[in-house]
Amino acid sequence: MLAKTSTLQLSWALILTILFSANAAATAADSPQTILEQTADQMFQSLKNNRDSYKDNPSLVYELVDTVLVPHIDFVRSAKWVLGRRYWTQATPEQRGQFIHEFRTLMIRFYSAALVEYLRDHEITDNMIVFLPYTGKPGEDDVTVRSEVRRGGGPAVPVHYQLRLTPEGWKVYDLMVDGVSMIATYRTSFADTIREQGIDGLIKTLADRNAELLAGAPTTEAH
Repeated sequence: MLAKTSTLQLSWALILTILFSANAAATAADSPQTILEQTADQMFQSLKNNRDSYKDNPSLVYELVDTVLVPHIDFVRSAKWVLGRRYWTQATPEQRGQFIHEFRTLMIRFYSAALVEYLRDHEITDNMIVFLPYTGKPGEDDVTVRSEVRRGGGPAVPVHYQLRLTPEGWKVYDLMVDGVSMIATYRTSFADTIREQGIDGLIKTLADRNAELLAGAPTTEAH
């Protein structure tokens, strides 16, 4: 389980970097797989050339992610699915807005910190992410891009990105690592918190965790 958690952290950290390394927003004419493949190449070149700067100055990673990542992630869709239909319907518009804000902040701070930690302890190697043949059909607006993360001599870990075509282009809203959905994982955890503390309690829990991450707390758990 710890290995899977570590891979989840790394995979999301890498996809964050893939997204903020892109120079332009995706459009409907762009293949989601082509976008990820091209920007992955840019990402690894950037990480190799600037590894020392990134690992020694976490603020550089946070700034890049905060300013460039947000347009490429469908945080509203992710937050809605994470909260689940029942609790999303029960939440007031104010609670929904607060939850989206805290959830987005959690994703940015937690996985940016995970990327910094990874860069401090590991070298970036070629072909860490290998994209598998694309199986999407023309005209689809909700697709899966499949890949494998390969590290050291261990087995490859399947990592699938779920993307949705929006008026602003393709946006990632979920990630599956070895068959485990990020959305489903958070939904289970958050539902437990809501049952015990209510929606406001969940929002406060996320806000407290975000404050800890801002202060430099470990990234072992995001919730």
